[in-house]
Amino acid sequence: MAKNSNRSAAFMLILLFIGLVIGSFLGSILGQYFPILSTGYDFGVSSHTWDIGVLKLTFGFMLTINMFSVIGILIAYILYRKL
Repeated sequence: MAKNSNRSAAFMLILLFIGLVIGSFLGSILGQYFPILSTGYDFGVSSHTWDIGVLKLTFGFMLTINMFSVIGILIAYILYRKL
């Protein structure tokens, strides 16, 4: 039973991520027609660059969540519970 619960947790995370991506995409497309839908919040770390002469490394992570992203996550969670 423990193996099944680990598998379902990974499946849930993948499904939630897919819901987030699809929701963000729909929010950006429909936000052109309804501006309230494209309003979102940015979370993350701004990019940091390390230049050591021979190599330049840039690290950063930003996540923008809009209204449809949250709806996509909720729909994905409901689908997960139904499966």
